[in-house]
Amino acid sequence: MAFNELSTVITEAIQADLFAEVDTHLTTEVPPRVDTAVTAEDIPGQVSTAIAAQNGKVVIGSGSPQSVVTAVVGTLYTDTAATLGVSIWRKATGTGNTGWKVLEADTGWRDCRSLLANGWTASDLQLRRVNGRVAMRVGGLVGTSATLGTVASGLPSGFEPDSSQTITAIIRSSNSTVFIISSGAGVISAITGQSSHGLSTEIEYTAPSWWPATLPGTAA
Repeated sequence: MAFNELSTVITEAIQADLFAEVDTHLTTEVPPRVDTAVTAEDIPGQVSTAIAAQNGKVVIGSGSPQSVVTAVVGTLYTDTAATLGVSIWRKATGTGNTGWKVLEADTGWRDCRSLLANGWTASDLQLRRVNGRVAMRVGGLVGTSATLGTVASGLPSGFEPDSSQTITAIIRSSNSTVFIISSGAGVISAITGQSSHGLSTEIEYTAPSWWPATLPGTAA
């Protein structure tokens, strides 16, 4: 075999070995693509939070994680039982099993007519908290037998207005009644017009920072 032909054979053999080595490296060293992203199906309504949580982790369990689940800051905890209406918690502080904060929660509407006092009656008094907001429905409020203007002496813990607020609503009927929810304890007062007409209104306001430890009344 001529020298030039031998050189060509050797060169082709070396190139073949190199390509085979590269191909083997690519197929054995590079792992296949795996999609591990948390999606909206994993945590409904919290896609942006879920993406941010990739630096931590997501834990799934039943019941509140507070004083139970140890995790690092940034961890999300999904409560499959939605205890007290809370579906998602976030580890905000510390390295132990405390420091969990409510992230996604909804108590649903609660029938709270048992809060009525001083002779006030109503066909409807409902409360609902969704994350940091509280909604109140009042229907058929009657004060013909009321002995005081105080409709309810206080709202349940976690449902009262943030301490910086005093909520006022004007309820219209044959006469006007001013309906006030004070800050702090959430005392509900009707200032004027103890009307025999059923008074109705809906009010929404900012809730305090803590989540209720119990749910008031019964599910509406």
